[in-house]
Amino acid sequence: MSKNHRNYESSLSLFDFRLCILIQTTWTDIRVHDLDRNPIAIIPLGEARLSNSYLRIVHPINLGQLANYIAEIDDVAQNAINKDKPLSNILKIKLHRLRSIISRVRPANRNRRWETLGKAWKYISGSPDAEDLKIINATTNALIDQNDRQIRINIAIEDRLKNITEKLNSLIKYQDNITTETLDGFDSINIIFNLDELINQLEIIEEAITLARRNIPSSRIISSRELITARQFLSHDGLEQNNMDSILDIASVYVIYSKDMIIYTLKIPRIKNVIYRLNFIEPVVQNNTKIQLHANFYLDGPKPYLSQTPCSKTKDLFICSSSQIEPMTECIEQLITGKPAYCNVERTYGKNFIKRVDDANIVVNAADLLMSSNCSAQERKLQGSFLIQFQQCTLKLDEEEYANRNYDVQPQSFIPTTGLKVTPLKFINRLPLELLQEQHLEHRDNIAHLNLTTDNIHWKINLFGWLSFGTFSTLTIIIIIVIIIGVLKIITWKKFHASAFPPSAHAKQQPEGSTASEVNAEVSSTRYPKLIPQP
Repeated sequence: MSKNHRNYESSLSLFDFRLCILIQTTWTDIRVHDLDRNPIAIIPLGEARLSNSYLRIVHPINLGQLANYIAEIDDVAQNAINKDKPLSNILKIKLHRLRSIISRVRPANRNRRWETLGKAWKYISGSPDAEDLKIINATTNALIDQNDRQIRINIAIEDRLKNITEKLNSLIKYQDNITTETLDGFDSINIIFNLDELINQLEIIEEAITLARRNIPSSRIISSRELITARQFLSHDGLEQNNMDSILDIASVYVIYSKDMIIYTLKIPRIKNVIYRLNFIEPVVQNNTKIQLHANFYLDGPKPYLSQTPCSKTKDLFICSSSQIEPMTECIEQLITGKPAYCNVERTYGKNFIKRVDDANIVVNAADLLMSSNCSAQERKLQGSFLIQFQQCTLKLDEEEYANRNYDVQPQSFIPTTGLKVTPLKFINRLPLELLQEQHLEHRDNIAHLNLTTDNIHWKINLFGWLSFGTFSTLTIIIIIVIIIGVLKIITWKKFHASAFPPSAHAKQQPEGSTASEVNAEVSSTRYPKLIPQP
């Protein structure tokens, strides 16, 4: 066997070994647990500690004053640039870089993307609590005067920036009066060195603000004296932290801004040296009912607690404030210890209740859906309630994707409560808001349909009513018109008859008081006298 062939085989073996290692480190996994016979699902999240208070290390940075110093440096440096031709280009580059970084650090043009704390302050990162707001609203001098053991004001950064800018100003003004080219060149080099130091300090501030957006404390902005203070603060409750990384791992940070002032605050919790296990509790839907829970987080330790709100997560530890925990309820305590429980139950409406617990755990209640993933070619039909644990996978449930690409997050063991009997103490039938909205829309559609039907019926009734009433009205109107026409005809005929046959002249000369018979009698008596009968 030739030497080249042996080298090829050894290279191929090394490649196979590396490929196996790669496959092992990127191995995907998906596990589905049936929860139909479990009254609750207990999902471990990780190690937790309780915190009583915080050490706050406040770093105020006056960017307005710094900007004024830089403006003075920029104005005076133009003369130095004109005098020192060999180094003028370097000075121009340094000044341009300085102006660029100060414009990035000063968040004057990004106010719209910030959360506000009243009219004065806006916070760039983190979520200050009530105690933080008190510190924010207090002035820096007031905090220094308090000399609070749990609040430390570090103005070293601001002083360092101030000293550098003052030194630069003095060097530039001194150089302006120098006429010797050699001394002039040395002073320009000093100016460049100091500009580099100023730029470096501003880059540290910019990096700290960028990391704070991810709640990551910056080790470059923390001094050794502050670390000693933090170590002493933590040692009071028996928790020894010997290096910077272990202290920063449990710390959080937030950055606030007001006008030209940036305050960078490092929060280090005073945690007890008592280990707890944080678990998530989710009631399982059975026969359209589930246990009523007021708190979903369970701290398992020497004395168990419940929490309604999630605990803050550091690198490998959950920090739970003492103000957020509450005593265990009898129902949950009985179920956790594996005993039959007496609990309040509530009615559920609908199906496919999907809750993302964390990156590695999903609880599906009353499921009737298809599940697919990129780590399995098989599509599954889920009917019932399930806990899905997965890593380095992307699931698709009910046409929605859930990804887990974080290599540090792996599902932990599931704590079952299979077969535990729950006796209802009180049955609660509370309609959820989504169902009320759906019923409201459905009822509104039904009412609209009824209105259309009613309008149609009214239209038909009005049509037939108009026709029947119209027939009677038409006959009545015709009769009235005939009567009026008849009366008019009679009146017209009488007028015509009176005009066609006028009375005689002697009739017109009759006295008013005599009648026609009397007149006729008189006429007849006059013209025709009575004859005496003859014998």
